[in-house]
Amino acid sequence: MFMFRKLFAPLAIAAGLIGSAVVAGCGGGTSTPAPPISHPSPSTSPAASPSPIASPSASPIASPSSSPVVSPSPSASPVTITSFVAGVAPGPTLLFFTAGSGETGAISRQMDPNAGTGTNANQSVVYSGNVSANFGWISAAGTPGVLAWPAETYTVRLDVRKAGPGLIVTEVDIYRVDANGGPGTNGLGGGPIGSDTLLTQSLGTPGVITFPVIAGTAQVSAATDRVGVKIRVHNTNATNQSFSYNAGAGAASGVTITPGF
Repeated sequence: MFMFRKLFAPLAIAAGLIGSAVVAGCGGGTSTPAPPISHPSPSTSPAASPSPIASPSASPIASPSSSPVVSPSPSASPVTITSFVAGVAPGPTLLFFTAGSGETGAISRQMDPNAGTGTNANQSVVYSGNVSANFGWISAAGTPGVLAWPAETYTVRLDVRKAGPGLIVTEVDIYRVDANGGPGTNGLGGGPIGSDTLLTQSLGTPGVITFPVIAGTAQVSAATDRVGVKIRVHNTNATNQSFSYNAGAGAASGVTITPGF
């Protein structure tokens, strides 16, 4: 019996609670209204402002780099002429005695500046018996090509290849001549600008002959004036005599000029 009560006691209590609730609902009491359910208003996010369109920045116009002005290379200084070499080409003959002189052959040859040009070859000159005549060289046209000649010294050389027994050099002269190799046998100024006189140099032995240094006087000249070398020869024999000298590129025959044009 005790167990029965124990099992049903909770049920009775529960039934009593339900009944009370029903009674209360049916009575005329004031009921408390249920609070309204509040719905939160949706929060409106502000519309994002559109990003401003960036104005395109104008690319700076590159200034054209100016090309550097190239300075002209300095023109090369004229080559100083310190010597003339006897050549093989014929030269003007006005400075030399030719007509009826009893001399034939390489009476006048052109001189070329510095190392010389042209084929190297021996040049021959023939003298009649007991005559005095001359041969020599005239510088190439347009050389030395200066308007004033300083007081140069001139050293003349003659490379004898075929000896001429009885032939003697008696004088060596330096002249300033015009474009034609004259005028006449005295050149410009009426005579040589420097001389070696009273010589007795024999041509009877092969080899290079260096004549005494000639001191030349200063000259006011034209650009077309040329240098003339005259070598006077006497044949001491009664019969014809000849000799030859070497000329052309690299030859020793010619004239050295100090300090040079």
